[in-house]
Amino acid sequence: MGNRPFNQAAYDAFDKSSKLKLVELIEKTSDYRLSGDLNIELYKNGDVMFKNKNKTVLFENEVRTNFDTIVQTYETIHIPIRKQNTPADFYIVWRNDLWQFILIDKNTLKKYKNSIVTVKCNNEMNRTDSYVEDFMDIPKEETQWYLIGKEFKLMKVSYD
Repeated sequence: MGNRPFNQAAYDAFDKSSKLKLVELIEKTSDYRLSGDLNIELYKNGDVMFKNKNKTVLFENEVRTNFDTIVQTYETIHIPIRKQNTPADFYIVWRNDLWQFILIDKNTLKKYKNSIVTVKCNNEMNRTDSYVEDFMDIPKEETQWYLIGKEFKLMKVSYD
């Protein structure tokens, strides 16, 4: 099994901006509001939590610099194996410009939690180092793809 070390450079480059975009998106398109403070790592099993009255929704949030390659080349989405048992309600994979994303719900993550592939990957930050990592392999058609338009109007996209 492959498991890469934590990539602090990628985390620093994308984590805060993607969380801020998610908060902006959810708060402009729903009655849910951020629960907690983005500057404090509050959730060990997810990245951002929202509340609406006594309902909560937990998101996992990541950016992929190879988003366009996923769209154009692959039949599946790879989610890191370390997320195999996440309690998050949704997993979001952002394009690095944060105007397009893939949404994967909890039931889909559970359905494919044992569909594992081992992949040789290039380091997204420098493209010269490679590593091997295990991923959940989720078919594209089991996910939802969105573009964010003017005033945060969501447009569902199909990549068949």
